[in-house]
Amino acid sequence: MKITSILSVAVALCVLASDAAAAPKPPRADPCSDLAAKAKDATSELPFKSVKGCYEAQAFKKDIAEKTLASLESLIGNFYAFTDIARAPTHAPFQTPRVDLLGGLKKIRSKKWKTDYEFQMALYHLLASVNDGHLAYVSK
Repeated sequence: MKITSILSVAVALCVLASDAAAAPKPPRADPCSDLAAKAKDATSELPFKSVKGCYEAQAFKKDIAEKTLASLESLIGNFYAFTDIARAPTHAPFQTPRVDLLGGLKKIRSKKWKTDYEFQMALYHLLASVNDGHLAYVSK
């Protein structure tokens, strides 16, 4: 009697496990494929939500982010001549907030990012906050 009930339980578990493994998983939606399907020709209009969804679908890659940050720190620290001016208070009529570029890059490095889009936008906003036409960041 005990062997029969144990075997019954074992068979039931095997059936459940095989049903779970055999059940097809629904395909994960790919926002970039959806965007590509909407871009039929040069006159196609792409909805903002679709474009942003594709950008947000890109996973954050720590190794690439580290290289990007190291490059920006080197460029800003060694070649950008206005780091001190960006940190200093400004006076009318050109009042802008103080920006510590290297400190901002350090904060960006320490944050845990979910997507590459969030990381790239943080870099863009940091460098744009200086309000200097000599300094720009565009991710390509």
